[in-house]
Amino acid sequence: MKWGRLNAEDQTVIKKTFLLAACLWLPIVISLPDAIAFKRTLSTTLTYPLYILSGLYLAVSFSRNFNLSLFLKILIPMMIVWGFASILQFFSLVDWFGPIDNTGGRAHGLFSGNLMLGVLLGSLFPLVALLKKTKTDAASIFLFYFLILIILATGTRSAWLTTTVFIFLYVYLFGKNIDIKKVVIHLSIGIFLAILLIGNSGFNGRLSQSLNLLNLNSESVENATGGRLSIWTDAINLGLQHPLNGVGANNFRYGQAEVAPTNSRWISSSTTNKDGFTHIGAAHTHHIFVEAWSNTGFVGITGLLFFYFLLFKQISAAWNKGNLVALAALLGLLAAIFPLGSHNNFYGSWMIGWLWIWIGLSQGLFFNKTIKH
Repeated sequence: MKWGRLNAEDQTVIKKTFLLAACLWLPIVISLPDAIAFKRTLSTTLTYPLYILSGLYLAVSFSRNFNLSLFLKILIPMMIVWGFASILQFFSLVDWFGPIDNTGGRAHGLFSGNLMLGVLLGSLFPLVALLKKTKTDAASIFLFYFLILIILATGTRSAWLTTTVFIFLYVYLFGKNIDIKKVVIHLSIGIFLAILLIGNSGFNGRLSQSLNLLNLNSESVENATGGRLSIWTDAINLGLQHPLNGVGANNFRYGQAEVAPTNSRWISSSTTNKDGFTHIGAAHTHHIFVEAWSNTGFVGITGLLFFYFLLFKQISAAWNKGNLVALAALLGLLAAIFPLGSHNNFYGSWMIGWLWIWIGLSQGLFFNKTIKH
């Protein structure tokens, strides 16, 4: 509404943010005509722009002004509080935050019951690690390993994966002049952390479950992924039945019954469902790409791929310019929408909200002209 009074820099940020929005929102709109639960998809379609506008506000705000020191002074103490709460819970020193799930090895401290701490820290880890890169003091090193310890303790394997990928990427980008002594020290600390955690039965269970992937047979993969392989298979088949625009955003739970085997563990009966369906499957597919494929079809996959293309293009530009602040935020966004992410509902409100915080933050810092690199 104030477009004519915005300067050229603001207009650039808005255009780029809306381009990213189009990649994710237009497929939702296009899936609407063939949605099997029309009201549900309509709700997602109409509420999604609220998140876009929130992200847009963050993008413009951060592109105009960003105080790195203040940002870290607020963010890091908050993360430390979250972390100590989860560590206390993990080692059962106190039960103020609710009992740890000893079968799943999930210690989420203040987030107990919501299982979101690992997802949050998985995205924040690249941001903190890169923004603190210029400092090698004891506090920075402590924070680095403290975050790794917390992420492992949360038992969120998607966060384990994104953190591992980022560490390898970090070594690739900045490890050209590797000091062997430092490598030995870091490995020693890593081994110590592993020994510290390995005694917890819940953590061992999550780790053993993950290692089943190495057996490379369908039964082992099904177990290692917590039953997700069968969901992914159904999602792919559902997309093949509705290839153009899917079954409607946020509708997998109702579409899965079309393709699931008769003895599927995921299909349950309900006579009270508000959308009128009697057979309900898994809440979502637990995978970004098959979620887009089954819910929004070829259109959704195309939009998602173009989104990644634009994101990697910005990551490359930030690296070439030596803009570590923008690079940190863009890698945080990549962690939030990691291609192998298998935890959140891509069309659910929590995931959409978290994603648009990162889109707003990353776009603002990418186009900010005042930050000293």
